[in-house]
Amino acid sequence: MKKHIVTILFLSSLATSANAVTGCGLLYFFLPPAYRADLMTCSHGGIEREEGYFVMSEEDSYGPDCIFKVFPFNNPEKFTVLRMQQNYCALEAGAIHVEQITATPPSLKAQYTTHEGAYFTGFSGDVTFKGFNE
Repeated sequence: MKKHIVTILFLSSLATSANAVTGCGLLYFFLPPAYRADLMTCSHGGIEREEGYFVMSEEDSYGPDCIFKVFPFNNPEKFTVLRMQQNYCALEAGAIHVEQITATPPSLKAQYTTHEGAYFTGFSGDVTFKGFNE
């Protein structure tokens, strides 16, 4: 009985430490040089801002869930508001969801790509903003 408990605890600690090391719980948001983004809110997870991108992290069994205002560097009146959410990473990468909440002008559509991370290979998920389609 003790052997089984020790084995379970050992495997559990490997899964926890592997998750922390692999980056599976991270979600990157990349921007091209002509665009900027302001963080509006994060309801789950932590966030760090770097030059040209943001790094969101999961926290307390929740994946990151953040809202950004994205706009051209030279025209902040033209913008879109995007919500990005990644499911919690637990032995597999969390699915990524992106939603355009609003835009000014309303005809503006955000163009982006998403790539899910991978738990066992240590890849983080990402959202790459490409620009606007009017």
